[in-house]
Amino acid sequence: MLPARINSTLKAIYCTKCGAIYDPNKINTVCPKCGGVLYADYDIEHAKILTNRDLLRKRPRSLGLWRFMELLPVREGRNVISLGEGATPLIKARRLSEILGLRNLYIKDESLNPTGTFKARGLSVAVSKALELGIRKVGMPSSGNAGAALALYAARAGIKAIIYVPKDTPKTMLTEIMMYGAELRLVDGTIADAGRELSKVKDVEGIFDM
Repeated sequence: MLPARINSTLKAIYCTKCGAIYDPNKINTVCPKCGGVLYADYDIEHAKILTNRDLLRKRPRSLGLWRFMELLPVREGRNVISLGEGATPLIKARRLSEILGLRNLYIKDESLNPTGTFKARGLSVAVSKALELGIRKVGMPSSGNAGAALALYAARAGIKAIIYVPKDTPKTMLTEIMMYGAELRLVDGTIADAGRELSKVKDVEGIFDM
């Protein structure tokens, strides 16, 4: 179980282009000054004080990636939306190790994450932080896997999800997105076209583009 208060060491959000610094406890997208990408800055030295390998080993694997909560952006345990993502097994590839002449080669089996891909990790964190910041409607252009993960975690959080997807996306992916209760909007063209369609309406409809 996560604590009520998480000692997140996130200290700032800064622009990788112009260096402007922003409050991580407020909604941020891109740098309003120059349009640059924003980067989460964690206090690594403080994180070393708060945690160590022994502490991490004692935390239950059922916490998944949230075992590393000090290095994640959420501050209140009640806002964490988790479905057991992370803690996927490392499988030793013995024969491939021999072929490549390597002593220890392991393959991370991310298919055991919710929705079957590593996308569950990022969307667990993103939706959790969105919930904490009071965001109640999210959207995303996707060609399948990320959209399904957003749909699932948004459903778990009670947040409205709108996914823009190219019409030629495999039917299984479209079905999965709809099964999780997201609103599916099909777009002619590529994922880039889907992104452009979302950008046209996100401000009018109050959609936070994930």
